[in-house]
Amino acid sequence: MKSCDDVETQYGNTRNCIMKASQQIKPLKSKTNKLTTDTQNLIIERQKLARYTPQYREMDIKVKRTIRKDIRNYNMNLVKTALDKNRSLKSAMQGIGKTCNNMLERRSGKIGIKFSKFAHNIYKNLYSNDTSPQSMGIEEYVYSDKISPITGLETHRAIVSLKYNRSPGDDGITAEALKAGEQVLLPHRKAISQVCLNKTC
Repeated sequence: MKSCDDVETQYGNTRNCIMKASQQIKPLKSKTNKLTTDTQNLIIERQKLARYTPQYREMDIKVKRTIRKDIRNYNMNLVKTALDKNRSLKSAMQGIGKTCNNMLERRSGKIGIKFSKFAHNIYKNLYSNDTSPQSMGIEEYVYSDKISPITGLETHRAIVSLKYNRSPGDDGITAEALKAGEQVLLPHRKAISQVCLNKTC
């Protein structure tokens, strides 16, 4: 049996592939700050003052006034943007583009490749012959009488049971990404789980 580096290598390939695909399909949106830099500096200055003092009350009134002004200006600009571009307020708040694309651009520049096919190609390239568990030297495990081997159905149920709209773990991989590539990823997830189980035996 080889060292746990085999599992770490497979896991690292999986994580890097999913993160790379996620950046192309759903890039992170930058959050829009409603407050200006001057207002944020005033808030910091207010925090340095002692409470229940005349200086604090005076600064507090000034800070609240500038916060209301910044929020009002932000909302006015948002409405103006929506009117200028003939869009709804919701789309104006979300910014440019969609949060998720159903179709992706081909290498030639033409749009027409579906996300499902794109994900299939990503996972197919990830688990090509040079990175498959067999080529990495993972030996076949001789199962004991007490522990039965992990089946594909068990792995499928584990992936299906993952809940949507949850924060990803330390590796940054979301449940949506795992479910999207389940068809190609399933046998390799099963192999990794089995090797991990064998290590704990």
